[in-house]
Amino acid sequence: MYETFEHTADLGLRIQAESLERLFEEAAEALFSVLVVNWNQTATVQQETLRLEAESLEDLLHDWLSELLVLFALRKLVGRRFEVRLERQTLQVAGPPEGMASIMGPPIQMEQEVLEGTIWGDRLDPDQHQLGPEVKAVTYHGLRVEKHPTGWLAEVILDL
Repeated sequence: MYETFEHTADLGLRIQAESLERLFEEAAEALFSVLVVNWNQTATVQQETLRLEAESLEDLLHDWLSELLVLFALRKLVGRRFEVRLERQTLQVAGPPEGMASIMGPPIQMEQEVLEGTIWGDRLDPDQHQLGPEVKAVTYHGLRVEKHPTGWLAEVILDL
């Protein structure tokens, strides 16, 4: 479930879902519902895949929506259906060169969020699609992704 809310000259999206994967899928639906008013009538004849990595869920949501915005702006892809797989990877940053361990310390482990997403949709057709407001960017202002007792909640502001 998603809804929009007014935010000064921008537009906010509030997304709720039972799972984190579904939250990202619903966020994509929310974005395209703003970009193309009748996006839900779009065919699913074209497919794109994305793999993104980020340090946090907030950064990952920002990057996911930003990449979808790029696909819309440059490739004219109107997304209709989305499938997201998320995982957390542990990366080990290489340790110090031999003989420097006492100065630099041991290798460092970092957590990283990874998204693999598939987008099905069709090319933008002015005769078929009714455009909504122009979205210039996905902002970091007020961006949040939170776990709640009933699932997940996200808020993101779009710069119009």
